[in-house]
Amino acid sequence: MKAQVSDYVKVMTGNGKSRPKEWDKYTFGCYGCWVMDDDGNLDYVSEDDYTEELWNELSRKREGHLARIGHH
Repeated sequence: MKAQVSDYVKVMTGNGKSRPKEWDKYTFGCYGCWVMDDDGNLDYVSEDDYTEELWNELSRKREGHLARIGHH
């Protein structure tokens, strides 16, 4: 599945002007991950199809989150 961020997301500032949303390369959900390529296209990857790179990124994000909330 491919989607382009500019087609689906519009972020408005307090003054009503739109601005582009900054997205990470990887956006994890409950059962998969959206992966953005260099052109801003998003591909959905099911958890069953994660590569080692995706598992490593998920682990890195989890560790960062735990550090921010004070868990070790």
